[in-house]
Amino acid sequence: MKLTTSVFCLAIGSSAAAQDSVLYEFDIRVTSNDTLGTGQGGELLQLPVGAEGTFSILARNDDAVFPSSDPGVVQSYVIESIGFSVNGVTAGGQAGVYPSQDIFSSLSIIDNLVFNENAHDIFGPGLLRFDHPDINHGTLALGASGTVANPPSLIVGTDLPLDLDLSLSLNNRFTLNAAADTDLDVVFEYFDVTITQIPTPGAGALLALTGLAAMRRRRSMCGEV
Repeated sequence: MKLTTSVFCLAIGSSAAAQDSVLYEFDIRVTSNDTLGTGQGGELLQLPVGAEGTFSILARNDDAVFPSSDPGVVQSYVIESIGFSVNGVTAGGQAGVYPSQDIFSSLSIIDNLVFNENAHDIFGPGLLRFDHPDINHGTLALGASGTVANPPSLIVGTDLPLDLDLSLSLNNRFTLNAAADTDLDVVFEYFDVTITQIPTPGAGALLALTGLAAMRRRRSMCGEV
């Protein structure tokens, strides 16, 4: 699985604390679409197998909004906004849901959560609510498992990750559930991710900009490739 992880660093003083939002932009590809041939699904019918595009999450780097009940293992962050664009079908986050109003609509970062003698790393946005009338909801599966003796390394610590090695994930599914019939799903695989640090003044504007891919530097973090 191909991986690109990038950081667009803006010099504001010398402190990394000036960076207070993180944009995750996943490159996605349709692997199945249950709406095809049904006449249901509205614009979701425009998503044939193989169509590619992006799904984005902009998260606020503030761990005080949702205090952790298990510090060092689980931390949730406000999702400022989400975005979807594939084959001419576009959607943003549902008003009133984003920015996250509760922990169920937040982004949870889980590092070595031990359950049934296994350890789990999870990059876990809650149920994703879009402003598109043809989408009921969306889900993103991104996680890895191991043992207590040999824990997974997808997530290191509970800060918002600035690196995600997708090859370590046991799941690579992004799913949209059709509003017309909740038994109909459009399933995507994500095959690449760009991670961008953004300071507050430009956060909303940068998410709206197109052509972000032109800023990507492979395996770069405020330095040389």
